[in-house]
Amino acid sequence: MTFVSCDCPLPTAIGSLTAVTCNENLAQIVKIIFQRKQATPSFPAQDGTVGGAGLLASWTPFFAAVDATKVQGTPEFSEFVIPQVEGITYGGDDNSTIDGRQLISGASTVRATGAFLGLPAANLKELKEFSCENALTVYMVNEFGKVIGSSPDGTKFEGIEITTFFIGDGGNEGKNTFDKTTFGFNFKYGWRDNLAIVTGTDFSGRSLG
Repeated sequence: MTFVSCDCPLPTAIGSLTAVTCNENLAQIVKIIFQRKQATPSFPAQDGTVGGAGLLASWTPFFAAVDATKVQGTPEFSEFVIPQVEGITYGGDDNSTIDGRQLISGASTVRATGAFLGLPAANLKELKEFSCENALTVYMVNEFGKVIGSSPDGTKFEGIEITTFFIGDGGNEGKNTFDKTTFGFNFKYGWRDNLAIVTGTDFSGRSLG
């Protein structure tokens, strides 16, 4: 028994595993780009072809948009962490399950957190407005300027769905410190299943604003 959606009956043979040719590491995430969830992925490709996410000209209309397709980048931040998912279990070594087996009943919440250093009040007020959004996606930008999103079909490129964005009021710890404003949001379980990492052909993701 499992909380994951499984075929029943199971296939004739167990699934195949693709050989690992390149490791996948997100590195340090330094900013995010917001966009509302789109019915159709915003980018038809991940490379530098016309409309592709690897081309600056493909991003420009979305930053200039005044409708639901608009994208908006945050200032750069630090301390960004995405926790690993752990299984939520039920029973085990007792009478609550058959044979005392431990069952997986769910997954832990994936709450990503980070902190802005010295964030001006005007920017804080603007970021708080994103807490009102109920269908947000994010593109993450790492220290190398690569843009991280989702590609369910392996070709198109879109933001990763999030929920429960929150940013607090900044704190102050006195001399020789930076005022720190923490924020966080939740990824849905399975957020990494369709991960795609784009390298700009004529831009760095860190310059996307």
